[in-house]
Amino acid sequence: MWGLAAKYNVQISGTQWRYPGKLQQWLQPQLPSVANLQAQLMLGQIRQLQTDIHRLEEEIEQQNTFNEAAERLMAVPGLGKVGVWTILAEIGDIQRFPSAKSRGFGISYCRLVPGSSDSGGSHRHKSGNKDGNKYLRAAFGQAAISGYTHYKVVKKFYKKIKRRSGRHVARAVVGKELAKGVCPEFSG
Repeated sequence: MWGLAAKYNVQISGTQWRYPGKLQQWLQPQLPSVANLQAQLMLGQIRQLQTDIHRLEEEIEQQNTFNEAAERLMAVPGLGKVGVWTILAEIGDIQRFPSAKSRGFGISYCRLVPGSSDSGGSHRHKSGNKDGNKYLRAAFGQAAISGYTHYKVVKKFYKKIKRRSGRHVARAVVGKELAKGVCPEFSG
């Protein structure tokens, strides 16, 4: 849609996407008829996707096993509904981690620490680590952003790390600490 609109020097703001019907009315006089047809079809797809997303959200909310754990996880600073659902879906049954010690998955399983390359007595950290679950990393990364944006204690911790190590490291450290906080939620 942005590409189509940009072709005709029309800029769509971020908030206009929430209301496809109003967006279609707004675009109609600004685009030629062929482009209007294409825009109508695209907006129809967007409306269908929104309907499907709402249906999936309702279905997920109906699952009792998700609801019990989700309620506990919602207390973690920065975790919202979608983040909690992602974490629950990706971790699955916590009992697959054999012991409480191995349930400390928040550090490595969530792809929140640098990898290591150990060989011949030398230890090197790998940047751009691909070990672990990328969806959990994304969920805890978003939780970290939300956490330091909306919670004073998390923001103070984030700023402390940011001064020493930079924004990206600080975000990863906050995400790692949130993952550590999630682990006890599953064990009992």
